[in-house]
Amino acid sequence: MPLRGLESLAVAQRLDLAAAQRELAGVVRALGLTKSYRYIGALEFGVDTERDPDRTNVTGPKLRLELPLFNQGQARVAKSEAELRRSERKVEALAIGIRADVRALHDKLAALREAVRFYQSEVLPTRRAITAGTLLEYNGMLVGNFELFRTRAEQIEAEQKAIETLRDYWTTRAELERVP
Repeated sequence: MPLRGLESLAVAQRLDLAAAQRELAGVVRALGLTKSYRYIGALEFGVDTERDPDRTNVTGPKLRLELPLFNQGQARVAKSEAELRRSERKVEALAIGIRADVRALHDKLAALREAVRFYQSEVLPTRRAITAGTLLEYNGMLVGNFELFRTRAEQIEAEQKAIETLRDYWTTRAELERVP
């Protein structure tokens, strides 16, 4: 399996990364709106009633407009820019984490593949040859029962480790295929 294709596939298909990218797009839009309307302060319309000293009520419109002399929305813009940087870092961290996971699984898969090959080509044939030689020595009455049993037990143990390594290989391969 080529590592390059796996990384790009995993990054393209991860839903948590897609959600973080959507969040980033929303933050970018919010920053644009904040910058566009930074000079417009509080604007209130309404109706107000006041009582005059002669006990008559006067009702009229109420308008409150904030002029941006000292507060030009710098704090809101700075907050939005900080949120944008946070969202960008989150997307980058997720992408890096996804690539790292894929690389780690790929390296583990390669190591397990080599271990399986080693067991199949070196360990198991050697153990079978040792068991066959011990059986010949047993038939010639050069070794006892216990040495033959010990040799056969070592062969079975090696076969069991080979099977476990093969199982780990296929499990890791399934995990790697499931990562995207």
